[in-house]
Amino acid sequence: INTIEQPIVILAQDNSSSIILSKDSLFYKDNYLYRLDSLRNKLKKECQVDEYLFGEKTSDFATPTFTDHYTDIGEALSEFKHTYYKKNVGAMVLLSDGIYNKGYAPEIGVEDYSFPIYTVTLGDTTSYADFSIKEVKYNKTVSSDTYFPLRVVVNAQGSKRSTMEVTV
Repeated sequence: INTIEQPIVILAQDNSSSIILSKDSLFYKDNYLYRLDSLRNKLKKECQVDEYLFGEKTSDFATPTFTDHYTDIGEALSEFKHTYYKKNVGAMVLLSDGIYNKGYAPEIGVEDYSFPIYTVTLGDTTSYADFSIKEVKYNKTVSSDTYFPLRVVVNAQGSKRSTMEVTV
């Protein structure tokens, strides 16, 4: 007897409150849910769709409320890896703003998964210019009224052709 199995697509939706803290919060509360439903229906024509919400914990899919106080993407990925071990998973679609504020960095160990993970970025994706002092190195003991070496490492992102001044 031959049995043809449809591939499984894991649809994982971030349920954290950071999704709706962007300028497009009304979109995520209304229009986005219709688009998510449309995606789900298109996928169900070709494969088995297993749906989950994740944030503070991972749970079976329900309508997203975007009320979880934090996101643990790493824990959700780990749970999916164990749940779907040696199963016919075609892909995972991870819908999130990418803000993980608990657990380990989700990109660690992703290459060990037996299925591809496709990410869909939600929320405010605008990049803002950022300037920060990354590191300061100095001698811990110096004589009073003497000059001493100081090394400051600054980091600038998204600020091409901008002039910034650092004063110590």
